[in-house]
Amino acid sequence: MNIKSLVIPIISLLLAVAWIVLIYMPASSEITQLDLRYDELLEKQRDIISPLDISVLRAKIDSLSAGLQRRLASYYPEDKLLEMGSTLERIGKEYNLSMISVSPDHESLSLFISNQEISELPINVEYNGRFQDLTRFFDNMSEFPIAYRLKRTVIEKDPEKEGYLSILLKGIVVIKNTDALDQNTTETP
Repeated sequence: MNIKSLVIPIISLLLAVAWIVLIYMPASSEITQLDLRYDELLEKQRDIISPLDISVLRAKIDSLSAGLQRRLASYYPEDKLLEMGSTLERIGKEYNLSMISVSPDHESLSLFISNQEISELPINVEYNGRFQDLTRFFDNMSEFPIAYRLKRTVIEKDPEKEGYLSILLKGIVVIKNTDALDQNTTETP
């Protein structure tokens, strides 16, 4: 057998052994030591923080997370902006309030573009209805499927209908750009 033909396999074998002895074994040993140190520190933390405290903290985190999800769900999707007028009209009808107008109008809403995840859109809604229906409407605003932050309310007696009011609500609707939200969630590790 030729010595030259054995040199390459012998060198390869020596390199593999050297790699195992000089690199792999020390790294493996260090990982094992770090793992043991991690377990030791974790056990010390369990002694410091009681399981009850951990479960209370977990419950608070879960509650905040659920609240955030509910709030996010009530933000109006930007891609459905053109349906906002009918949504506000439907909400008013649930409380026997007739929608007279909404501004910005359909054409202006079609021009609204935001690159932000969450943005605010000033919106005015005029309803017509009875006082007791208006109070039920206000009592249940937090349950609406749309986040509407009321800034100002103007209530006047309706000159055309006895016992009815003209109600102008000036406020802010929180808009979510689902594309930006989706993009941000995919970018977050």
